[in-house]
Amino acid sequence: MIDRILSFLGVQVPGADEEWDPAEISECDAEAALRAVLGEELGSFARSLVEEGGSEGGDSSNLYAMIQKMTVFQKIKLARLGNTEARGLLVKDRNKVVAISAISSPKISTNEVIGIAQSRNVHDEVLRMIALNRLWTRAYRVKHALATNPKCPQVMAMKFVNYLQDQDLKAIMKSKDVPTAVSTHARRALMKKGKI
Repeated sequence: MIDRILSFLGVQVPGADEEWDPAEISECDAEAALRAVLGEELGSFARSLVEEGGSEGGDSSNLYAMIQKMTVFQKIKLARLGNTEARGLLVKDRNKVVAISAISSPKISTNEVIGIAQSRNVHDEVLRMIALNRLWTRAYRVKHALATNPKCPQVMAMKFVNYLQDQDLKAIMKSKDVPTAVSTHARRALMKKGKI
């Protein structure tokens, strides 16, 4: 979808002539794609950006500085093909398209999704995408994180309140961090169960 948007905007995607399934990308293919997109200056970092163990030769501040120099197109490609550390930084990007690319990466894990759902400095559209994904919302921790995140759309947060355990409902009911509508909904759920 991101590649289609970019082609609509007139941005040429290196290697976009052939069809590929993002779920079947190998690390070598991802490294080659990142080298092509990042160019000469940043291409040497492609291997460390693809490997899931994190960046070998640098720390997160170097990665952050490198990401700041990238164009939007380079950030989108890195979000789709990069490692956990790169996705973690790019999902918080101010550009909504970059953040959505990071959350829709085929390499993303459930633990990453839980961390993103708990984060209060991500775009609300990212939280909406998590809430609409049935595979991710099967996990109780994702439901809990979305219900307690004040940036999550209230309608979706209230939907997940219905699936929470009693002790979590009591905590939400007393919490000042969640919107009033969500805490009121938690109180109603407890009253229906006869717990208050």
